[in-house]
Amino acid sequence: MTDSGPIPGQDVAQPQASPKMSAKRRAAKAKKEIQTRCAVAGLKCEDVVGLDSRPSFRVGLRCGRDLRWVYLEKNERIIEFPSIDFEKWVFLSEYNAICSYEGGVIEAQLRFLSPPGDDRDGTVSTGVRASRERSPRPLGPQFGQACA
Repeated sequence: MTDSGPIPGQDVAQPQASPKMSAKRRAAKAKKEIQTRCAVAGLKCEDVVGLDSRPSFRVGLRCGRDLRWVYLEKNERIIEFPSIDFEKWVFLSEYNAICSYEGGVIEAQLRFLSPPGDDRDGTVSTGVRASRERSPRPLGPQFGQACA
C-alpha cells in the first residue's frame, strides 16, 4: 500500500513565514505590494538615491495634475506604508495638506497667525485667521485623474 497523503479531515501544518523575518525581507515584500498597488492606481514609485547617497524609495501621490513625492527612507517606513490606503489620498497643491475625498477627511498643518484668544484682525478664539479674501475653490475632477 502506498501513502496517498493526509487522512481526510486531518489538519496539515502549512509552512509559514518565520515570525523573525528580517526587516530587510519584510521591507522588500512591502515594497512589492506598494509597487503593485501603485501600478493599479496609476501612481509612480521608484528606488532613488537620497541626498546623503543612501538608497531610498519614493511614492508619487497625486497633487493636482502633478505628483508630490513621499520618501520612505527606512525599512520601518516601507513596512508601515501599505497599511495606509495611500491610493485614495491626494495632496492639496497650495497647502501643506492631504485629503481623502472618499473618506471626507483633510489633514493639514496649521500655523497660528496670532496668539490663541486674540480677536484682533479677524482671528477667532482658536487663533486661526478667518479668510474673507478668498473663497474655497470647488473640487474638480483633476484630483481623480492620473498624473504624469
